[in-house]
Amino acid sequence: MTNKPITIRYLSGHDVAELALDNDEILAAIESSLRAQGNGETVIEPRMHLRPNQSVDGHFNVLRGYIAPDNTAGVKIVGDFHNNYQQGLPSEFGLLNLFDGSTGQPRAVLDATGITEMRTGAITAIGAKYLAPPKARVLGHIGARGTAYWNVRLLDHLFDFDEIRVHSRRPESRSAFAAKLEADLGKPIIVTDDWRSCLEAADILVEASRLTQPEPLFKSDWIKPGALVVPYGTMSTVEDDIIDRMDKTAVQQTDIIKLRYGVAEDVVRMLDQLAKSEAKQSGGGEAEVLLVADPRTNSVLVSGDELERARIAKLVKYLDTPLEQSGNVKVVYLEYAQATELADVLTRVMQNIDRLDTSEGGKQPRNSGTAATIEADEGTNALIITADTDEMAALEAVIHRLDIRRAQVLVEAIIVEMEVIDGQDLGLQWLFADQSGAFGSNINAGDARARNIAAAVLPDNSTDTTTTDGDFNLGALAGALAGTPGLSMGWGQIDKDGLSMTVILSALKEQTNANILSTPSLLTLDNQEAYITVGQNVPFVTGSYTNTGGGGDGAQNPFQTIERENVGITLTVTPHVNEGDSVVLDITQEVSSLTGLSVIASDLITNERKIQTKVMAQNNRVVVLGGLIKDDVQDGSQKVPFLGDIPYLGRLFRTDAVKVTKTNLLIFIRPTIIRDNEELAGATADKYRYIRDQQVQRREQGLEFLGNDRVPVLPEWEQQIQLLDEIKEGQMPRDDSVAPAGQGF
Repeated sequence: MTNKPITIRYLSGHDVAELALDNDEILAAIESSLRAQGNGETVIEPRMHLRPNQSVDGHFNVLRGYIAPDNTAGVKIVGDFHNNYQQGLPSEFGLLNLFDGSTGQPRAVLDATGITEMRTGAITAIGAKYLAPPKARVLGHIGARGTAYWNVRLLDHLFDFDEIRVHSRRPESRSAFAAKLEADLGKPIIVTDDWRSCLEAADILVEASRLTQPEPLFKSDWIKPGALVVPYGTMSTVEDDIIDRMDKTAVQQTDIIKLRYGVAEDVVRMLDQLAKSEAKQSGGGEAEVLLVADPRTNSVLVSGDELERARIAKLVKYLDTPLEQSGNVKVVYLEYAQATELADVLTRVMQNIDRLDTSEGGKQPRNSGTAATIEADEGTNALIITADTDEMAALEAVIHRLDIRRAQVLVEAIIVEMEVIDGQDLGLQWLFADQSGAFGSNINAGDARARNIAAAVLPDNSTDTTTTDGDFNLGALAGALAGTPGLSMGWGQIDKDGLSMTVILSALKEQTNANILSTPSLLTLDNQEAYITVGQNVPFVTGSYTNTGGGGDGAQNPFQTIERENVGITLTVTPHVNEGDSVVLDITQEVSSLTGLSVIASDLITNERKIQTKVMAQNNRVVVLGGLIKDDVQDGSQKVPFLGDIPYLGRLFRTDAVKVTKTNLLIFIRPTIIRDNEELAGATADKYRYIRDQQVQRREQGLEFLGNDRVPVLPEWEQQIQLLDEIKEGQMPRDDSVAPAGQGF
């Protein structure tokens, strides 16, 4: 015999209350034991019922069980005496004995009166957690005994009801019950005077009453579709047709009926109307069968009991018959797609379907009189379709998927070009000739300045002296000097019988800085090419022609051919929006400009920068397309051998030139995907406010000879939207401040 002491804990009702178990602890404990029972980890013996005295309205229940995860066995005795309320006592008392599942050693004896009430309420709440509508907002509860409090408290903890209604047979008990709930839950409780007011149209209905005799007080027409019914007290309070509905729901199945001639949506619509009419005639009950159309397979899904499914199948078979006419006509109005383009696509689709059916041997080839036709009406942007019913359903499904709102893309390009040019030029050029035949020169062949000036100082033997002063042609000399940059100094002598010569000293220092920033932007639809050009249309001489007349009259009817080219900025883009948040861009970006000071079209020189590429960019992210970074250093010297190398004196026989050019050119792009009107309005508002701010700054600077109010300024964006809305409604602006004359769109 062991001397090891055995300790048994005893917890009274006061001790259990002092534990202050919260709602989550109660629910977790009961749910874990229910899970163990579902996993086969418990042993539950049949309940033993004991009624000691037939004259007393009460009995005892003895419950025995074992829970493996807790390694605990227990025996609970519950005394259930209905009239205890007359003595101010609970209707149920409980005593629980707990034992070690391995040794049988007693662990505890505790007052289980409060625990029993908690357990019952927790089971009700956990059942509702998995079976009730997820957004249940109204609770109707019948009964006010001990378990009722925990029913309502734990259900409200899970669902946080907007409305709680309670009712019981005795007014004093339901009022006290409601007062206790209001104090603990902190929300109003509605006390009703009858069953119907408490239960009708509630999302969760709990019946926990104590009736002296079986009486069906729970009516089926009080229950709204989808509600959870918990008949805790006794099933005798529930009408039989509610049980019948539960039985039918338990054996519901779903059939799939594939249509050959009919259109699934139309068939379901007719059957739904028929079901509503029948329900109205029978007293307003809900339809006992669910019909769903599947447009993709042109099928009808029927869910219900066997009799209802058989009835619906018979009706569907009657409706799914071919029409007497060979085809029907339908007009489909498009919202986004172009009717002419979509008509061509659908025509090819029908040709492919006919070809596929013929190749598979399912159908005979159609002749031109029975084939489906799709015509486009550009005026209303509508499609006129003539086709059999099955083909019509297929075409409508394709149209539904193609006639969608496409995303738009706002493409903003940033072109940055910086160029710095430093150059120096210093040289002495000369030439001479005399009548004896001697001549010589030190001329830079690539420099036209000396050639132009020498031609003016040393004219030819023309007898025209209208523009000369002595032997110099002053007009030609002035024109040559005007076209020569930098410093030009010289000396010339003309002697018809002796030496004629000219000496030209040229000196030039050049420095040019250019910083060009261009930001063209363009809005276009997905998969739609668009371009913008900003620049000039410049004429270029491509040829000149003359007709020589007879009799020595010289040239007659001279003319030149001109070809005009755009010079400026051109942005061409085709966006392809992906399913995610990126866009593929087919881009051609071209920047061209004129160089030089010449005004003769045939002498014009253009700079051209062009990028043609395909890139992928994230929405609203800046990416670089490409560019050029160039350092160009040109250093040149022309001289007479040996003489040009002589110190100091060699400058008379040498010309030096140096030029350094640094060019930085980069092109960036930023696409912004616009999927709805709100995003489009935001992008438009940004551009609108930017240009308006520029106008406001210009007005603040003022005009030199005119009033500042002569500078036009756009109205505020909000005022502009208001003006557009009023124009749509056919109203005039309420006052002149909304849109001053000449300042709106």
